[in-house]
Amino acid sequence: MTYYYAFKGQNSNWGTPNPQTGMYNTFGKLKAFKTRAKRDEYCNTVRLDGYEFVRKCSKSSARQFTLGMSVASYEEMLAYLNLEAE
Repeated sequence: MTYYYAFKGQNSNWGTPNPQTGMYNTFGKLKAFKTRAKRDEYCNTVRLDGYEFVRKCSKSSARQFTLGMSVASYEEMLAYLNLEAE
């Protein structure tokens, strides 16, 4: 099954850097959706403060927001998100 993702975040970093890449995670929340229409509806209706942003993304493009975690941790996180997909 194909899942669609949206990332709602802020322009700041958190956590410890990845030991191999030196990159940090971006502060925010990744959400999974079962249909593109639900993801687009969420992105169009979500309430944002001035410093927040929302991005539509795929499994591979969502990785840019979680560069501080290992690939195995990222895949595990996506598996849990897909279980909670709307």
